[in-house]
Amino acid sequence: VSKSTMNLNSDGLTKTLYADRILESMYERVEDMYDNEVDFPFEREKIRECKTIMDMENLVVAPFFDFKDAWDYYDKTSTLPRLDEVAVPELVIQSEDDPFLLGQPHVANKADRPLRIHYTKHGGHCGHVFHATDQAYPTSWMPTELARFLAHVDLSLKADESAFAGQTKLNMERE
Repeated sequence: VSKSTMNLNSDGLTKTLYADRILESMYERVEDMYDNEVDFPFEREKIRECKTIMDMENLVVAPFFDFKDAWDYYDKTSTLPRLDEVAVPELVIQSEDDPFLLGQPHVANKADRPLRIHYTKHGGHCGHVFHATDQAYPTSWMPTELARFLAHVDLSLKADESAFAGQTKLNMERE
């Protein structure tokens, strides 16, 4: 988390394009909560003193949810250590140039886990939409890839159902 956290909280393009907008949204939500009598242990003026997402998470999120600080919050809510617990088919499309995840390790796909991670060189945070606009009908890699994944899941489920039905019929014939 450290490199992506630093990208979002340090001066630079990622902070300017993404983090400052997120922070503005956080200001509004927390001020609204404050005005609606949520019992925060700080004065309202402290909200706008936060200059980064991490400042806001240290002021609001960590104490509100009983974390020591923002770092403790990031460590305890990270999903990376829990990927082996994924129990349903899941497709993650991850761009290597996503500013939220720069510096994060590539997680390997495992045959015994229904999670599939597809890494791309480019795409940013949400950049897999309509990348081929020079055609008569603009196409997008992401929906096409998602449709391919869902077709694979559907075929797998049908195969499992067919195998289950065959096994059930065989068991009934034995009785």
